[in-house]
Amino acid sequence: MTTAQIDGPPDERIDIDDRFESDGLLESATTAQAKPAETTGTLNDFSRALLEAEIFDTRSIALPGAAITLPWGAALLRRFRAILDEEFDRFGYDEYEFPELAPPSVYEPAIAAFPEQQNLLSAGSDGDWAAGRPRAVLTPTGEASVYTHWARTIRVVDDLPVRLRRNARYFRPAPRGSRSGRGIYRPLEAPDVHEWHACVTDDAAANTELDRALIMAQAMTARLQVPVLWSRRPPWGNNEQIARRCFGGDTVLPTGGTIQVGCVYDQGDLFARAFDIRLRDSIPHRHPMHVTGCVTRRLLLAHLHQHLDEHGQLQLDPDVSPVQVAVRGADDAVQSLAARLRVDGVRVHLDVADRGALRAARERWRRRGVPVLVLAQSARGPGDRARAVIETPAGETALLVADVADAAPEIGRAVADETARVRDAVSARTAARTRHCADAETARNWVGAGAVVIVPALAEREATAALEQLVGGEVIGFRHANDVAPALLGGSPTRVRALVARRG
Repeated sequence: MTTAQIDGPPDERIDIDDRFESDGLLESATTAQAKPAETTGTLNDFSRALLEAEIFDTRSIALPGAAITLPWGAALLRRFRAILDEEFDRFGYDEYEFPELAPPSVYEPAIAAFPEQQNLLSAGSDGDWAAGRPRAVLTPTGEASVYTHWARTIRVVDDLPVRLRRNARYFRPAPRGSRSGRGIYRPLEAPDVHEWHACVTDDAAANTELDRALIMAQAMTARLQVPVLWSRRPPWGNNEQIARRCFGGDTVLPTGGTIQVGCVYDQGDLFARAFDIRLRDSIPHRHPMHVTGCVTRRLLLAHLHQHLDEHGQLQLDPDVSPVQVAVRGADDAVQSLAARLRVDGVRVHLDVADRGALRAARERWRRRGVPVLVLAQSARGPGDRARAVIETPAGETALLVADVADAAPEIGRAVADETARVRDAVSARTAARTRHCADAETARNWVGAGAVVIVPALAEREATAALEQLVGGEVIGFRHANDVAPALLGGSPTRVRALVARRG
């Protein structure tokens, strides 16, 4: 693995390796022209689209980011969780459940070790508050509960490795008044935080586990069909107290700027020391190493946001949509078509109703972004042929067949075509706002317009702060390039590239 190094004190600079370069980001990004790409829609437009598609209602509950999950949203979440479960199982993580409330004593080791990282919401009765002693803390993150458990259960080397996963709900303070738009990405109560924790014996095992966790995180975001920019986070201002290395996965939103949808932390033995997790079969006792990470509901939200067309119409990727094909018909014979599609591995919903109800069903499935709609009609008599009308956002195809089930192969091809079309469109929109920039003015214009710019830089604290001020954005991460280029600020030769985005 190649590493780009610069001079400077260890706490003022970091080494950037090339672990992500197989994704081709640095090769595929376009050299910026003078005119920045245009953003589309607003965050309120996104909230309105979620409501119209019967996914989330972000407007009824007046708390930051609070969302009521509607029926189609519940179906999407089941699909989201099923995809993540498959990846967790593939990488050998066992599922646990932890309480969402814990006594303040559980958090005392973390508060003592990392006082600047604690931002807690507490719960209690009126009497508890009157006495100034809240009874419990609402879970802000998983470390305290998980590591309290591990302090009791991990004793010797043979207890390791442990790979644990949980579907958590986080509670974190948020600004008042945020009821829609970006609030849904940064809620006071954050459900569907799919986090994982691995505990291993030593540094060598931690490095192997880090690679494993990053591969898993990349697989999850790829399965959800969200274009993600993975990079090494600058430690300055990014939880530098609680991790030796942090890696983030960000995606570009249609409204401009980025949102983090996944992360991986190499925590070393920092939390093991804080919570007194020790391997007692060696003298002196030693602390194990931790690698953690998560992907969150933001990943699904980003998919929905990126799959709105220019008219605000949702167009789901067929691999993510709970229903790939909605079949409508006025007689029971269309059951044979649905049965044939299911045999072919297609997720199907069947509506059998009269003409008026079928028209309403079509509009409902179109609003929900289902990739393929089919209107099927059996043969009406001897000499007649069955009919199937296949509709996608790209167009409509009418078929005459001996039996409606015979339309299944053509419908399968329509699903495949829609898969390719949607992915090309999303990739193109993301690529249009991921740009190389060679001068500060162009970089500043593109960042202001909501793009992610890639510029030569030094992975050093002071240089990072100066670059952010120069370009008017935030360095969300660093990547390693194969070629040397002069840093945008100062001109020093460097293989490091900084990813700079609009501040969120």
